[in-house]
Amino acid sequence: MIFDSIEVSDEVKRQVDHSFAIVDQIHAILESKGMTQRDLAILLEKRESEVSKWMRGTHNFTLKSISKLEVVLGESIIITPNQANKEYSSLKMIPVVVYANINRPVVKEKVTTQQTIWKKSKIQFFNKGLRTA
Repeated sequence: MIFDSIEVSDEVKRQVDHSFAIVDQIHAILESKGMTQRDLAILLEKRESEVSKWMRGTHNFTLKSISKLEVVLGESIIITPNQANKEYSSLKMIPVVVYANINRPVVKEKVTTQQTIWKKSKIQFFNKGLRTA
């Protein structure tokens, strides 16, 4: 770990962990939207070099800067445990069973965490497929 060779307070370790977690979340949001850091810089009316510095994980994000990022990205970057409980406590997991006709086999061709594509011959049955939970 980065802190093994130097003495760092628990408070600083936690701050760095939070900073990296925020950057990871911003990267995930950008990727899900097909956006780049350049796109983010344009939305924020900042220089790309400034956004690039933020995205290294050592930037001290303020609540103001996080709020602005959430507004321009249209998604939450941070969520408290209380907010998560309120938002996700009503979600229910339901099992999904997929049946295939033996005379016309369905071949699972590609599986990712984002989508599953099922194909029979050259006919694509599902574009988005089933999401994993």
